Amino acid sequence: MKRLLFATIALIFLAGTTYWILGQKPEITPEMINKIKKVSRFKELLPKAEAGNAEAQFQIAKMYESGDGVKKDPQQTLNWLIKAADQGHAKARYTLGWMYANGITVRQDYFLAAKYYRLAATFNNDPEAQYRMGELHFNGRGVENDYGKAIEYYQRAAKQGHPAAQYILSSMYEEGWGIKRDLVMSYVWLKLAERKSDEAKAINKKFDPQRKMVNLREKMNNFQVEQAEKQLLSMKIR
Repeated sequence: MKRLLFATIALIFLAGTTYWILGQKPEITPEMINKIKKVSRFKELLPKAEAGNAEAQFQIAKMYESGDGVKKDPQQTLNWLIKAADQGHAKARYTLGWMYANGITVRQDYFLAAKYYRLAATFNNDPEAQYRMGELHFNGRGVENDYGKAIEYYQRAAKQGHPAAQYILSSMYEEGWGIKRDLVMSYVWLKLAERKSDEAKAINKKFDPQRKMVNLREKMNNFQVEQAEKQLLSMKIR
């Protein structure tokens, strides 16, 4: 670590010396300054991470992942994420779940993805992890294919304002997947998803609440819409 810091400083010194010999002013570029700051940041965080600070461990993992202040190292990224996750760090747990689910720098493993998503969903009440656990149960990846459990996770995420979870819940109520068909509740969750339509589409481009609402309204009568609007007023959702 010290070698990297000294090498960076030496590079700047060498550049300055060269300019001095040529009779020119040394130019310290913003890129050089930024690199020194990143190396210094890594040097500052490493002792904290080694001492067991979970947030520092997570930040060190991200720096190894991006190559900011240190050479990229996927194995070190994984090692530090696991250390942070073992201490209950929500983002570390979610990140590990995402990596294993998508095979990013590790071999794809839905069982391990479920392990880390479940930890973040259960103990950290993380809505994104709850949504991903819903996905795993919906598709039967790494866990049993269980619409009932999928709904439980989707509901927990949806109640925290997760737009994609709200969209999926609407679909499940509309189609009766794992739950009694209920167009009123389908409307309620879809209306909530509409508030964050762009976020829903960013998660999955097929999740278009406005377009879906047009189709849903065609299946409903005025009384059902009125009941749904009343239900919305009584719900305290982000």
